[in-house]
Amino acid sequence: MRDIPGEAPWGPGATGTATWRGVALADVLAGRDPARGPRARLEPQGLRQQLLGSRATVGSVSPLADDDPLLGKPGGDYNQRKPLDERDFSRRTLLANERTYLAWWRTGLTTLTVALAAARVVPGLSDVSHRWPYTAVGVLFSVLGVVCIAYGEQRRRAVDRAVRQGSFADASPALTLTLTALGCLAGAALVALILLDG
Repeated sequence: MRDIPGEAPWGPGATGTATWRGVALADVLAGRDPARGPRARLEPQGLRQQLLGSRATVGSVSPLADDDPLLGKPGGDYNQRKPLDERDFSRRTLLANERTYLAWWRTGLTTLTVALAAARVVPGLSDVSHRWPYTAVGVLFSVLGVVCIAYGEQRRRAVDRAVRQGSFADASPALTLTLTALGCLAGAALVALILLDG
């Protein structure tokens, strides 16, 4: 490629006209924040909230200037001068548990959709000699989908109870192994049907 007269020459490095005005990457990697002084540390905002919310020792969080935008406006909704309510951590965990519950539902509904397609749609649109293998694969995917939805509710209750008691609820190793085995079996059966009837 030829250089454009009057423009930056082409080379092996990156070319651009932007001017970087942020913190240098070397400062980020070293954990320094030059905008707040030579000894100030960079801290993730979530870490700062956790340390303040858990009433950690003052030395574990570097001090902020009174006009630092991270503190928010005095009297505003977001005021980091005041430590977070310790209950906020439990609330966030419970909301995360709800999102996980919805993920179990999405997985179950998707699996039921695959079951319907395998058992009814594909044999109806294709010229297959035997329909029963597709029905068997569809039933297998249906069982997998129902188990996902049912276990999602059971898991939601267990985690909810554990969070409120300040403990932790492990997922059932037997059930997760069963789900994995069913999923692998259903997938292998689907591959076999595709290869045999293809």
